[in-house]
Amino acid sequence: AYYGTILVTTRVFENDTSKTDQTNPAPTFNFRSILISCTAEIVGITFVVFSVESYGRIKSQMLFYFLGGLCVFALCLPTLAGQVRVLTFMAFGARMCAMGATCLTWITTAEVLTTEIRTTGHSAANAVARIGAIICPYVVEGDTNLLRVGASMFGVYAMAVFTVSLLPETKGRRLGLVKTTRRVYDQDLGEVTDSTSLGEDRQII
Repeated sequence: AYYGTILVTTRVFENDTSKTDQTNPAPTFNFRSILISCTAEIVGITFVVFSVESYGRIKSQMLFYFLGGLCVFALCLPTLAGQVRVLTFMAFGARMCAMGATCLTWITTAEVLTTEIRTTGHSAANAVARIGAIICPYVVEGDTNLLRVGASMFGVYAMAVFTVSLLPETKGRRLGLVKTTRRVYDQDLGEVTDSTSLGEDRQII
């Protein structure tokens, strides 16, 4: 969702000059609007800092993903073509919500997994995110109708909302006991056994 939102924003503010300027057929961009939309990520992170403990991880993610999907879909509406101020506002909202939602997702991914699989699970989720980043250009770029792109992106955001709703809330909960297992030689039994020790509880701050 995050990578797709960035690509959609760039495509919306692309000005095709190939028909008006034959000497320079390369497209140009409205860099002012793109720059304004980029600053939205700072605002998104700020909202996360204040909402993550107030409203919880799950509710905040669902809200950010839903609003982000609406903003991206609005960006792709043909009725808004040429309305730079409105498009800039929608792009600002889309990138703000996308950044806020993904930051919360990374927090939840680390907290919802048990100690034994936390590193593996977090790495696997990161790998899947990179696969999504590879697929994004084929969906967003090219000659695909912009309205169809917006509908596809809204579908991705809606899927994210549904998936997040299935996760348990980790606000204020304690992480699981840290287990460390090592192999030791038992002299009485004359064999190697597994020795498991428990660490201290850590509370999510």
